[in-house]
Amino acid sequence: MLFFTVLLSACGGVDGVDDIPPPLPTFVNQTYPEQDAESVVEYGVIEILFNKDMDSSSLRSAFTLQDDNGESIDGTFYYRERTSCIFLLGCMDIYEAKFSSDKHLKPSVTYTATLSSDVRYEDGTPVKAEFSWDFTTRDVPDVGNWQNISTTGALTSRKLHTAIWTGSKMIIWGGKDIGGSLNSGDQYNPFTDIWEPISTQNAPARRYNHTAVWTGSEMIVWGGRGEDGVYLNTGGRYNPFSDTWEPISILEAPSSRNGHTAVWTGSEMIVWGGKNALFFLNTGARYNPVTDTWQAINPGVPINGRGFHTTVWTGTEMIIWGGLSENFSQGQFKLNSGLKFNLANDTWEDISTAEAPSRRYQHTAVWTGLEMIVWGGENHYEDFFNTGGRFNPITNSWKLVSTQNAPSARSSHTAIWTGSKMIIWGGDTKFSTLPYREIFLYSHTGGIFNAFNNTWQPTSITNSPVGKSSHTAIWTGSEMIVWKGRGGKYSPF
Repeated sequence: MLFFTVLLSACGGVDGVDDIPPPLPTFVNQTYPEQDAESVVEYGVIEILFNKDMDSSSLRSAFTLQDDNGESIDGTFYYRERTSCIFLLGCMDIYEAKFSSDKHLKPSVTYTATLSSDVRYEDGTPVKAEFSWDFTTRDVPDVGNWQNISTTGALTSRKLHTAIWTGSKMIIWGGKDIGGSLNSGDQYNPFTDIWEPISTQNAPARRYNHTAVWTGSEMIVWGGRGEDGVYLNTGGRYNPFSDTWEPISILEAPSSRNGHTAVWTGSEMIVWGGKNALFFLNTGARYNPVTDTWQAINPGVPINGRGFHTTVWTGTEMIIWGGLSENFSQGQFKLNSGLKFNLANDTWEDISTAEAPSRRYQHTAVWTGLEMIVWGGENHYEDFFNTGGRFNPITNSWKLVSTQNAPSARSSHTAIWTGSKMIIWGGDTKFSTLPYREIFLYSHTGGIFNAFNNTWQPTSITNSPVGKSSHTAIWTGSEMIVWKGRGGKYSPF
């Protein structure tokens, strides 16, 4: 089958096409966005699929992208061949080229992408026809503003790390880069825009997919996966005022795991759930940093183990929701159930599933002081979501989060609570126009959710960082700081 697809977006796609596009040339089967598409999100990723192997050098020299003033857009262009297989449908060879612009595209501008007639197939046969198509970016409301943050002295790019806010600095620690797991960290002062390394002496072993909480005086990291993917049940306490680490006891500590959650109660850290090499876990424990001791919590019956869920602390209870679980009959499956853990009574209670969001993981959750808001996530590459729900633990009931003007569907994004609003940003987005084609991009957009009136506003994209996934975000009291090797400060007010 002959086909050709173009994609431009990091978090969305075509909002509407007013006219029927002109017929495609004989060597083109499909474009996305379509020719003359309007309201395309402002980003600079164009993906091109061919029906047979192409001469990559001819593609690089033949492709151009220009704005409506004729100014060329610089970027990186590359080409690859791969095979895509779908169960029961078989496999297909995919020949794709991608152009990534060096910066975001401007709003309310018509761009023209062109492949000149110099394009050749791999065997040297020329295509012999120029092909151009237009698309127009939409005018995005400028809600809030972004500022770049310094990279001088900052850590190298990494993912699956942790970030906490001390009240004056953001501390980044651990994670994973192309070389493997890490045990280094940095602290960033947003007021001076200065990075400083933190000590590695006596720091915990290298790891990623761990957890971190802030006690008011120390950062406590625990669990995760270390070198060679080993699962860990160790951790450490970091004091930023003395720049020193202390190990935490492993006596009575929970078993090794990653994909778990941790909350700070005001006096203790509670870790729960997660997954080891074989199983999802339904165990957890309370850690007291004053006495350096662990105390197991009631596992509950019959609570299934789960991992990659979300957890919030209400002030008296820990609420977990969603995530992945498994049993011998169903295998691994996604959840839309949740539970409340009462610390004082050491008891668990199911929460309602009536009107709850659909099954998912890699979603986010925030606590507003009255409600838990969950949003986004995915159903194991089958579906990405831009839906969510608000759970009231007093009434044990859910309300839907509006989807009108909500950010596009995504997972592995971040969410923070400002004290009055939830801000969603970044994450993985998925676009599929053909059964054999799954396109994943990092989003550079987000949304501001007002829980009072159940409405969304888009975050500004002006000067926003490049799209990110598996990054971190913290709230300083006036700004959201996102980071993954590079980052930005966002003020919504």
